[in-house]
Amino acid sequence: MTTTVTIIGYVYKDEDGDSRYDPSNDIPIVGATVTVTVSNNETAQSTTDNYGKYVLNVSPEATYYLDVSLPTGLCSYDPDNGDWSNNHSTITGQQTVNVPSNSTQQINVDIAVNYSYLNYHPESEQNFTYRIWHAGPIFKGKPNTILVHGAVVPEIWDTQTKPNTNIHFLNLGQLLRSKAGGQHNVWEFEYADECKDNMAHTGCANYGDLNKYVTELIETINLVRSWNPGNNINIIAHSMGGLIARGAVQDPKAGNVDKIITLDTGHFGFNLAEYARYFSDQAVVKEVAPGSKFVYDLCKGFQNGQHNLLSLAAHDLLMGLGIVSWTSSRLVEVSNDGSTRYDHDNTPFSIVNGVNHMSIAQINNVTHPAFAKIQDFFEGRQIDQQELPSGSQSQVDTYFTVVLGNELQSDPKLLLNGKPVGQIVDRISNDEVNQEYHAVVFNVDIDPPYQDIQIEYASNKREEGQLTKKQSSIRLDVLPN
Repeated sequence: MTTTVTIIGYVYKDEDGDSRYDPSNDIPIVGATVTVTVSNNETAQSTTDNYGKYVLNVSPEATYYLDVSLPTGLCSYDPDNGDWSNNHSTITGQQTVNVPSNSTQQINVDIAVNYSYLNYHPESEQNFTYRIWHAGPIFKGKPNTILVHGAVVPEIWDTQTKPNTNIHFLNLGQLLRSKAGGQHNVWEFEYADECKDNMAHTGCANYGDLNKYVTELIETINLVRSWNPGNNINIIAHSMGGLIARGAVQDPKAGNVDKIITLDTGHFGFNLAEYARYFSDQAVVKEVAPGSKFVYDLCKGFQNGQHNLLSLAAHDLLMGLGIVSWTSSRLVEVSNDGSTRYDHDNTPFSIVNGVNHMSIAQINNVTHPAFAKIQDFFEGRQIDQQELPSGSQSQVDTYFTVVLGNELQSDPKLLLNGKPVGQIVDRISNDEVNQEYHAVVFNVDIDPPYQDIQIEYASNKREEGQLTKKQSSIRLDVLPN
């Protein structure tokens, strides 16, 4: 009769979903603890080796429960338990093994695990001023990639229970963590401020200024570097997050950052901010507008060759609003005389077809048109770069936004040479603080590049303006009440 039975197997992340360990496809989990219990009593433990393999010796004629854990030793917040500890596990995995009395001397049991999200914000600041989410083990020898989301308007977000960067990036973190995606250590930097009781707002949003978020990202970069030293730091940033990322990496305190990818970032400002300031009192709205001091200082401090940065621009416009122009999405060096120089080698620019300002970052699978460009850039392959396009109607249409006072008639008109032109594609209104503003977005195909126009916003009331041929351009005209 067998007196000892060996349970042997591998702890792994099932990458292809076939419930079977395949070292060519799946990720072995190194250093995990496999604990065996029977009748609620712990009987044995084993630590997985460099191949994810564990070995346990047990007695026959019993049912054993195998539980897998992998504490990092770093202070983290577990949203499931709602507490801070150095012992939270980055993985979960269980198996039940029945060992009969007539069992053979060896039983093979592989254990698939799920990754757990933990918040690694420093223990000394457990007030959720910002969060650093990470799922799964910290893999040595693999690159660290920090995701930086875009601007957050006031929303109801539970900042302590889940990484809301997933709203902006969907499955991008999961794809980068996969074996096929390069097995990056993905850190999700969430800088949406938690609402305080004395604030008039509800939920979470970016109530601070950009320099505050730049400082927090610099802290995050250095913390990640300390947690996984000797490995590259990369950043993928969406929209306003790209300005925050550039502000951080252009500061010497951030140290060396290997590669940066911006997704539809207005490096020279966001056109939408020109009229969004009428609908939001967030400081960042003014700071991301073209010509703001933050944008000016950021661009003045940039030099070609300073960073290895890929700018990806959305081909389609979001709701006709033209949030950012292609000319602003492409990062170039600006000389004192106003001339610009584009560096194909170090700051390539590429347009992503079939996506708009939001969906360029909402990467749900490997077929998303931006994901291949991200992988190519990380792996050093050539990026298909584009010059700023011209000629086709979809590329030269102007999205012309007019902010009007409360004398707005039901159907304002855009007049060229006294005749109505263009088509209204969107309206936004705001009546907070006893004020009323209306933003009306026209889509107009113009030729030649500049046209003097009039906006008829009420009976016999017109305002002069000028249309400019510019991708996704927005011009602001504030009309008197």
